[in-house]
Amino acid sequence: MISDEDIRRVREATDLVDLVSETVVLQRRAREFWGRCPFHEEKTASFKVDPRSQLYHCFGCHAGGDAYGFVMHTQDMKFIDAVRYLADRAHITLTETHGAKSQGKRARLLELMAASAQYYSLQLLRTSAPGAEAARSYLSGRAMGTKIAKNWQLGYAPGGTQLLGHLRSKGFTLEECLDANVVLKASNGRPRDRFYARVMFPVADLLGNIIAFGGRIIDEGEPKYLNSSETLLFHKRETLYALDKAKATITSRGTAIVVEGYTDTIAMHEAGYTNTVATLGTALTLQHLKLLNRFAKKVIYLFDGDEAGKRAAVRAAELITEDITPEAGRFRVQLEVAELPPGTDPAELLAQQGAAALQVILDTSQPLLKYALQQSLRNADLTSPEGRSAALRSALTVLLPIRGSILATSYIAEELVSQLGVDYSAALSLFNSMQAPRARETDNERGSRASGEASGTTSSRATRRAYGSAARETVAGASEADAAYADTGSGRGQTASATSASGIVTVVGLENELILLFIEHAEVRSLLARAFERIAWSSEELASLAQGLSAADREQTSGELYALALQLAPSYAPMLSAGLRQEFSGEITDYARLLMYMLRETQLQDEITLAKIAYAKLAQSTEGEDTFKEIADKQLELATIRERLAEIPKMTL
Repeated sequence: MISDEDIRRVREATDLVDLVSETVVLQRRAREFWGRCPFHEEKTASFKVDPRSQLYHCFGCHAGGDAYGFVMHTQDMKFIDAVRYLADRAHITLTETHGAKSQGKRARLLELMAASAQYYSLQLLRTSAPGAEAARSYLSGRAMGTKIAKNWQLGYAPGGTQLLGHLRSKGFTLEECLDANVVLKASNGRPRDRFYARVMFPVADLLGNIIAFGGRIIDEGEPKYLNSSETLLFHKRETLYALDKAKATITSRGTAIVVEGYTDTIAMHEAGYTNTVATLGTALTLQHLKLLNRFAKKVIYLFDGDEAGKRAAVRAAELITEDITPEAGRFRVQLEVAELPPGTDPAELLAQQGAAALQVILDTSQPLLKYALQQSLRNADLTSPEGRSAALRSALTVLLPIRGSILATSYIAEELVSQLGVDYSAALSLFNSMQAPRARETDNERGSRASGEASGTTSSRATRRAYGSAARETVAGASEADAAYADTGSGRGQTASATSASGIVTVVGLENELILLFIEHAEVRSLLARAFERIAWSSEELASLAQGLSAADREQTSGELYALALQLAPSYAPMLSAGLRQEFSGEITDYARLLMYMLRETQLQDEITLAKIAYAKLAQSTEGEDTFKEIADKQLELATIRERLAEIPKMTL
């Protein structure tokens, strides 16, 4: 627990204008600062930051709050984590009555890493040992002199037990050195420095705190690069080199450039591309994209054009999910690739041809998904029906992670149909029938899935399964329904009741359950009566039944309402006599809300599917623009519904 005094100190130490400016471009107007809201898409600035009150407010989406609220919403943090984040940013030590030991250890390790970075830097810049001379010679050969070494805190690791001895003299324990991964135990059990005879590159977090190191061997040997292992401070799949230096430029330009090496990153920054970051011995991950999405709307993945680089770029395309497609609202990120000449890295290109040559390559970047599709067709035999069929299936596999998006249907309609000469409806039918690949999971996501706490779409599906048969999804026949609809040539004028075969069973089941809930539980009748007015019922008879029940006396007994229902909808007698399908433990209002949200969710999914089919036919027309906006609006509503579903307490059915 953090004291009120500490919360006040952190708030007072945080300048909201500076904080917001890290992710939003602000312009001063009189005494206030204005920018485009980070919480919703907009073309004109309606987001205001008042430096006097230290509060923000958006006149578009009505979001508002203080520094804590801003961090909580932009970085998806709980309040306690937002306090810790801002305290770390302001270099304030918190006094916590619970969990203080963990926070104290983190602070201690940060001190140790800072001391290690200082030691490595002094070894590089001030010692005359042969190893240090070789390190300086290596950096000089890459146009990295003393100024750059100081700016980037570069260093030299002599190895042995020299760093360990230095840290012990500073009061750090062997256990702390091991926990920070700057020291390890040799096979004989004796401790030694982790890094030996290497040029050292400190890795910082967003606030500039050193959390890890990368070391490049000077002489021959393997591995060429050695990075810190995972620690309390460092998680390589969630960390990007130089993001602490690049985030301001990324925010102002709206674009981030991702490369693969420390020296490439430094060379890019020195050439003026200060919006460049690098991965740390791992491929680009979804966590990296989410991190960059805080600051950038476009990410350019700059890679070597050899076969290994091409494979890495194609693998990066697997990261594209519906969450980062154009219809994903403010969470979307435009992921592009730029291909260097084979065998060339950014540092070499800049040294040999200059920034102008690199800019030409960046200017010709293309969407990563389009590049991956082209690579999937590169070696295809398009001269025979069999070859074109195999090529189509290969290309569709690339699109499977975004099967539910407008982007996928657009690529099928605009790229694959023309290149392969196939029928759009046939391609779409095949696409919908294909089995989606298993998504790559992080360790955290894997643990969340195991404990039933996964979020987003997965959470929504898991929730429906947990709530029992009333939440069943019937997906069989979806592709046939889509194809049948496409063949009619009618893409507009459909209502919410025009559900596809994939959703009608679920819709009717949920509608029936809501009707029975109204009849059997008087305490939710007012809530459901208001909802009944907004539901697009799947049949006129059900709509009349709902209207009649809503108009009835709310104090009537269940028996009286059953009798009224039989008069209003005689054909529903079997459903009415069966009673509620679910027995549940929990609040009856939670169950009612659950059913309402699930019904709207299912209807929205079907409406979106129908609209996407229409969009594929109307993409180049004015009607196509209207349809795209319609889909985007429905996607946003669907996201809201799923958030509300996730908020409902779980109950046993």
